[in-house]
Amino acid sequence: MSSAKAAFGSILKRVATAVAELTSITVGGQKLNLIEVSNMDSASGYAEFIAGFADGGEFSCEGNFLNSGAQALIISDHQAKTLTSWVVLLGVTPTATITANCFVTALDFSAKFDDKLGFSATLKITGKPVYS
Repeated sequence: MSSAKAAFGSILKRVATAVAELTSITVGGQKLNLIEVSNMDSASGYAEFIAGFADGGEFSCEGNFLNSGAQALIISDHQAKTLTSWVVLLGVTPTATITANCFVTALDFSAKFDDKLGFSATLKITGKPVYS
């Protein structure tokens, strides 16, 4: 039998306030920048690299637009360019917790005929995220 875990119950929190009615949470975009150090002595003519700065990536979310609670705080953080602490709790138990300081870098709202009001936000991590 699989050891997979359900995503249901995952939470995105701004400080201690959970963002209500989310339908999707993504943690992604983490990468390690490399610095090329190739030179005339590089073995076999292959490029050589050393580690540079790491990029913590971003959190993104989608959900039903309520314009209250933490959703309203996302909008005000974006407008004020506020750096805020965020926590993602993956799964009900949770199976993983990721904490990071973030800026809200993108906001989108959707209002389609015969559909719900929706929103999405992107939170850019600054500094090192903490996993537990």
